[in-house]
Amino acid sequence: MYNLNSLVKLIVVLLLSSSCSERISDSQDELGCLHASEVIKTATNAKGMIMKMEKEGKTIWYILSMEGVIGQETPTYDTRDLVIPCSLHSDFRKEGELVRFSGNLALYGKEFIDMPHVFLGALSDIEFIENELSL
Repeated sequence: MYNLNSLVKLIVVLLLSSSCSERISDSQDELGCLHASEVIKTATNAKGMIMKMEKEGKTIWYILSMEGVIGQETPTYDTRDLVIPCSLHSDFRKEGELVRFSGNLALYGKEFIDMPHVFLGALSDIEFIENELSL
């Protein structure tokens, strides 16, 4: 079983060391970033935490699922989905804030074949939520 901090650090290291990091940064400026990717699942009222990382002077915003794998009936905490929104309004660029979000998710790409839980997300809805005990 993975420790959450270890898993997040591993994902961050993979993202930062990836030669495709430009695609992540660029995706947040493109509203249609999923057009070339296959949507494999939909998040519906998923709970997550807004996070960010810096790469070559660019900020990459993402949402770390607080329920583990999005779409499973029961939460799992040893594996968590990481969603890189195609477009995240500046109002939601607040690190550490909890949100509830919905939208279509596509695998980030073959670069993460060993990390199947990194997604590009075309969000249809997002809202801040209070810190709930069920998180």
